[in-house]
Amino acid sequence: VESTVASWHQEVRDLCLILSRRIGREVQVKLRWTHVTDPIRRLMDDCDHLSQSKVLECELSIPDAASTMKIKADLQTRCVSVWMNLQAPGDRQSTKAKLNWLLRQLTKTDDPNVYVWANWPGQTASTQASLDILKTTPEAIEHTRKGIVPRSFDVLLVRDMAGKFAGRGTFILGLEEVVPAFYEQVGQYLKAWQPRAPKIKGDDEVAIGTQNEIKSESSTSQFRE
Repeated sequence: VESTVASWHQEVRDLCLILSRRIGREVQVKLRWTHVTDPIRRLMDDCDHLSQSKVLECELSIPDAASTMKIKADLQTRCVSVWMNLQAPGDRQSTKAKLNWLLRQLTKTDDPNVYVWANWPGQTASTQASLDILKTTPEAIEHTRKGIVPRSFDVLLVRDMAGKFAGRGTFILGLEEVVPAFYEQVGQYLKAWQPRAPKIKGDDEVAIGTQNEIKSESSTSQFRE
């Protein structure tokens, strides 16, 4: 297990170098501070995680990207998943409007293995659908519960690597193909939502606001009396 995790850490560093060369910016591994200062603890923690979950995971930080890039290699399903998470836009009220905001960013994405997960408030389970389906049937990701809207979206590229997990060399080649492919197909097009800057109010709006404040203060005074 230690040998596997140590090899994974080396491969993660190699992925950073590959992406850095491809995009011309320095890509770094995102680590907890305790793992930055104590590599042995990082190794042991990741060994425990692999033993319990049968997955290898990492998170990469790309300058000016919409979010960090997360990578997971599942040894049981023999699949590699690469994804980025975006907060759903707060200025849109319906699930359809929020989803359309995301889909407009992915018009150039044509990989059939790209999926969108909608993450809902509280303990509500996420829903998912392939990007191909959502482009024609956006309601496929709607939740059965009425009145709720997604708080964030995960955009994933899932690649079934099957026999490539059998050999270290073939696994590395597959991983070094799928991670840059995700950024090329998805990551470089994603933009994080930002609220619009507040606008200067006109004289009429200021006057109405002032009148409302006066009425509110008057009502409060009467209530206290």
